[in-house]
Amino acid sequence: MYDNVVGLSVKVTDENIKGKITGVYEGSENTVFVIEVGQKEVEKTIDDIQVIRESIEEKINKLMAEKTFLEKFAAINTN
Repeated sequence: MYDNVVGLSVKVTDENIKGKITGVYEGSENTVFVIEVGQKEVEKTIDDIQVIRESIEEKINKLMAEKTFLEKFAAINTN
């Protein structure tokens, strides 16, 4: 389920830094998000990050473009 958030840009609230989610895994108590910030990676829970809205919109636009392509392909391929 969390695979869809990989690639989203986030702000790490307690450190006031921005980065991209590169991975997600289930920790012993919480879901942990691996965030690449420059040359390093930090691991934070959902409470420690804020997703940057523009990155969600970019992801939605990419998925919509993929959907449009697949619909066109299906229309061509089924005739």
